[in-house]
Formats: sequence, structure tokens, C-alpha cells
Amino acid sequence: MTRLRSALERHAITLPSLRADHPVAGLPLIELGRCNQQTVEKLIAALTGQAGPDCGLGAEADQLGQASA
Repeated sequence: MTRLRSALERHAITLPSLRADHPVAGLPLIELGRCNQQTVEKLIAALTGQAGPDCGLGAEADQLGQASA
């Protein structure tokens, strides 16, 4: 979960409810929780590599744009 939290932080994304949950069938579960529309848009931009200056990612968005070009 530390890696997930760090990756989200690099994109200025905070999931307030992010936590470890009880394992099911021996597999750990991560509770991602609820988030607002702005956070959803940031997640979409980060996951699709379409982060731009308007998504709130700042310099990270520029690097993502250059890497996908």
C-alpha cells in the first residue's frame, strides 16, 4: 500500500479512505474508498497518460505528456 500511496502522491492525488482491509481467501485487500469528481479526473488523467496543465498535476503533467508523445 505504501507504493500505491507514493504513486498517487506523485500525481497530487489523495484518497482519504485508502487503507488496508481484511484479507479474503488469503489475498490482501486495499480499500480505495470514496473520492470527489476532481480526484476522479486526476486519476483518469494519470492512468490514461493524458494529464495536462488543467488537471492539477503541474510539472508532473508536463513529464507525462512528453513521455507519451
